[in-house]
Amino acid sequence: MKFLTRLFAPRASEVESNISCALTAVVNDDNQSTRRALYNALSNQRLILPLTRAPLDIERDVAGRLTKPAQIEFLSCEDRNGAKFIAVFTSPQALNKWNKGVPAWTAADTSAICNLALASGYALVKINPGSEKSVELRNSEIQLLAGVEPGRQVT
Repeated sequence: MKFLTRLFAPRASEVESNISCALTAVVNDDNQSTRRALYNALSNQRLILPLTRAPLDIERDVAGRLTKPAQIEFLSCEDRNGAKFIAVFTSPQALNKWNKGVPAWTAADTSAICNLALASGYALVKINPGSEKSVELRNSEIQLLAGVEPGRQVT
């Protein structure tokens, strides 16, 4: 019986990640419960931030996190209505689907990206823009997630 279970079990690449499941849930039924699940998935997620160029003189720890402040130049985006937003992605593949010509990118904890958005005057962050699993975070959500330590649950 275990043989059949292993034979027909989804491969690791076919199993949806927590963030992918949370994004799908919000896209299918955007409500307080699915948003809370998204916030919790994001608290454990590093997101990819497209940059205009690779940052100079950066130092990272073994987990890839910056060990000191670094100056970065991220891509500023604008939607059809003229609203400025920060585009972030859940994987390099999602970034490449959106734009293969991005010169550089960095991965950062969601809270760091939200703090960057607030400090830069952005009231909108779009996760995986242009995809069927694209979700927008508004200012109140950005403020909430900016205060969440990586790995902590949102209450």
